[in-house]
Amino acid sequence: MSMHIFSIAIEFDKELVEQKIRSHIKRKEKGYICAVDTNIVSIANRNPSYLSVINDSILNICDGGTIASFGSKIYNLKLERYTGPDLLLDFISRGYRQAFLGNTSENLTLLKDKMQGAGINLDSCLYYSLPFKAVDEFDYKGIADKINLNNIDIVWISLGAPKQEIFASRLLPYINGAILIAVGAAFNFYIGQGAYHRAPKWMQQMNIEWLYRLGVEPRKQLKRIVSTMKIYPQLLWKEYKCVRKV
Repeated sequence: MSMHIFSIAIEFDKELVEQKIRSHIKRKEKGYICAVDTNIVSIANRNPSYLSVINDSILNICDGGTIASFGSKIYNLKLERYTGPDLLLDFISRGYRQAFLGNTSENLTLLKDKMQGAGINLDSCLYYSLPFKAVDEFDYKGIADKINLNNIDIVWISLGAPKQEIFASRLLPYINGAILIAVGAAFNFYIGQGAYHRAPKWMQQMNIEWLYRLGVEPRKQLKRIVSTMKIYPQLLWKEYKCVRKV
């Protein structure tokens, strides 16, 4: 189910997300996908140009439990998350030609090792950690040339928001035909690096994985929560008013 919530178009139907990705890959149609969480919602509603980047994607998936929870209550619907780590896990072993951009060279090595252990064909994969630069300073054409040369189907981007979404939008014009997917810390979750471990299933199902993250990374997550709470109440009220007008 696709709907416009908190100023962002989000697809909540997992099957439709997977169908659209497979369809674009089959037809070699390029585009980018964003995994939207509350942090992205907060930034996007403060920054119109970033909001445009998010809504110019071919689709956005719901990475935030509070988005699904509040959306379900406001619109009286059963909305479910489809997170970046879940999307990566679902597609990483399907035989597509894949590129993994961003993160660190150490983590990409761990990612490669874990994929090899899982029996994934590494010959069809490209690993590129990217230099530490501002989003305006990347050689997008040079990066795209590597992707195009390897005939990549899916490009996974791990640079953190808002950098990775802007990066995807600027890389897209130079891509011949691939799906670019901004997935944040999904690489870290896949390899289980450091503090990056998924919450217990029951917490994921209750859309309170953010609470687990807060316990694991209190300083980082508390900063995000404080920033989000400065704008979230007015976004919730805006959604409630929209429902009342219908």
